[in-house]
Amino acid sequence: MPLQIFRKKNHHLNSLTAKMPTSKFFPQLEGLRAYAIMFVVMVHWQVAGNSMEYWIRWAGTWGINYFFVLSGFLIGSILLNEKAQYDAHPESSADHFLKVFYMRRILRIFPIYYLLILFLLLIRFPGFITDLYPWLLLYGANIYIFFHGWIWPLSHLWTLSVEEHFIILFPFIIFFIPKRLTVYAVVWVGILGIVCRTVLYLYKQEFYAIFTFSSFDALALGVLLAYFKMKNITIPYLKTITLLAFLLYVYLPLPSFMYFTGKTLMHVIIPSAAIFSLGIVFYASSENRKPSVLTILIQNKITLYIGKIGYGLYVYHLLVPDLRNYLLRVTGLTISVLPTVYTFDILLLLSLASLSFYIIEKPIYSLKKHFQYNYLKQAD
Repeated sequence: MPLQIFRKKNHHLNSLTAKMPTSKFFPQLEGLRAYAIMFVVMVHWQVAGNSMEYWIRWAGTWGINYFFVLSGFLIGSILLNEKAQYDAHPESSADHFLKVFYMRRILRIFPIYYLLILFLLLIRFPGFITDLYPWLLLYGANIYIFFHGWIWPLSHLWTLSVEEHFIILFPFIIFFIPKRLTVYAVVWVGILGIVCRTVLYLYKQEFYAIFTFSSFDALALGVLLAYFKMKNITIPYLKTITLLAFLLYVYLPLPSFMYFTGKTLMHVIIPSAAIFSLGIVFYASSENRKPSVLTILIQNKITLYIGKIGYGLYVYHLLVPDLRNYLLRVTGLTISVLPTVYTFDILLLLSLASLSFYIIEKPIYSLKKHFQYNYLKQAD
């Protein structure tokens, strides 16, 4: 059996009944999310042609992979815990668990996403929004980009589309595939991601990585990590694997459409950034970590706050340069020095995301108390 290469720390755990609290908070992961967001923003705000352009793009690509692995881990943890509780409470129905899961996800994800689309429709910005909005309403930004090209300043919404497709699909894999086959199903979804990405790349599809299934290997890795954590299974040589993945990610060049063989193709086939991210999430979510310099870097007040408002930072960041230009035009002010421009944009983005979090996201998400699982109600 393939899973025999992994070692159980506790042989008394049975099936999916090990407990993993859905409300578990890992500040380390929140801090790392902050760095991933900062890297992605740097990619999108950088001036083309600067000497660090490749390495900024390199860091931003890792940031996207980290988002996917982390989402797979967190959502996978919730779903596996729900499935364990469903198995332990036969009086409950799968429909009930899925309804609560989806409603909680809707309360967290939908509000600012759809408010942003509505706002852009009202002001008719960008000009093509009237043609694009049906795709955005259905979380189809990545599909539109795959066939038609980038949609600046809304191109970054492709990742939210992929994650939403994952959130729609994976609950059915966890709940309705026989328990003994769950982990194998997740592995095959990951393989599908690699195959899909590679085939599209070899057929010279420019936006091969944007297609939904092309990112499913990273998401599946996150779900697998949640499974191993839940069953208290260790992954042998994980430190070595993580280091090798990092070295591969450094060594293998980012894909270029002038060169389809050799090291560039290996970058597409081997999900080195995702495997490296898996190692990071594994160690960051460990509960017995000793304080270190790295802990200070990822668990200070600044990074934790950035991680907390991270969803808004990501949703709004590509629109900030246009908002800045509008504000300067209205006020008659001029900013020409690049460091000043970046400082203004950062402050504007932080202000916008903070207001969004406290005025919109947090109050709406607090409504999740009205959507509880039956076993929690009984415990109360």
